[in-house]
Amino acid sequence: MNVFVTGGTGYIGCRLVQRLIDKGQTVVALYRQDHPPIEHPSLRWVKGTLDDEDRIVELLQGCPQVYHMAALARMWHPDKNAFFTTNVTATEHLLRAAQRAGVKRLVFTSTASVISGSVKNPVRENDPLLEPLDDDYAASKFMAEQMVLKASRPGFETVAVNPPRVYGPSLVGNNPVNNLVKGYLKRRFYFVPGDGSYSANYAFVDDVADGHILAMEKGKPGERYILGGENHSYNSFYSVLESQLRLKRKSFGMPQGVMKAVAALSDVITRVSGRAPCVTSPMVGKLYSNRMLSIEKAVKELGYRPIPLSEGLRRTIESIQGQNHGK
Repeated sequence: MNVFVTGGTGYIGCRLVQRLIDKGQTVVALYRQDHPPIEHPSLRWVKGTLDDEDRIVELLQGCPQVYHMAALARMWHPDKNAFFTTNVTATEHLLRAAQRAGVKRLVFTSTASVISGSVKNPVRENDPLLEPLDDDYAASKFMAEQMVLKASRPGFETVAVNPPRVYGPSLVGNNPVNNLVKGYLKRRFYFVPGDGSYSANYAFVDDVADGHILAMEKGKPGERYILGGENHSYNSFYSVLESQLRLKRKSFGMPQGVMKAVAALSDVITRVSGRAPCVTSPMVGKLYSNRMLSIEKAVKELGYRPIPLSEGLRRTIESIQGQNHGK
């Protein structure tokens, strides 16, 4: 079957493209500037943007399935409107083009950033949003997700997926969780937010890619699915990492007040210089809060089966060490 992919040049997207090819699919992948070094007889890279709706309609001919992964995924951008132009307006263009082209199913890659932090129990897909979406990325992705799900109807079914903190080997992209592993390898110490007890959900990149395919095959129209992995505190994350590497590093807790001050100073420097901040206030809020997620819905309805963090970190470490040896 022919499938159309936007965002196939991204960290998760290039893994999805490869997994689709491995499953015998014929892929048409849209890219803006450069694409990863993935070449295959069943893969056709096409240069373009979602601004040209008529051209997208042409490219979608013969592709009954669409994976929409393209997004501006950053903590900051000099043009605040860029988040909404890229994540909302472009999604609107694609939805119209897909319906015009007779697309049957569309899977939209949202983010766990549009889901509330947790209090005692892991958060589920339909739990209420209890906190403001105080950064432009999360706000724009929430708007796009709602638009996609509301567009679902017989003959044009839409599903959304919400990945959390994704990690693991990939051909492209600078990954924050992978950077924690690299930092642990390079330095004799590391920092954790507060006392290291804040928990979040970590998902292996190949599991997330496979989860997209499961959502396309089995996802209920108009529903969203958390494509996560295991919930871990910073302390337990580093404990698993330590056991995999058999390396002991010194841990230092970073008080939230200090990080808030750094974010405030960074904001001032950004306003004066125009350079990207090293940390933002919304980011501090997410680092110093619990973000535990439940994957029960994806497990039950999609057959989603993510690997343990220990196995995912083992594969990640092997990839990083292999890259280092190759230099």
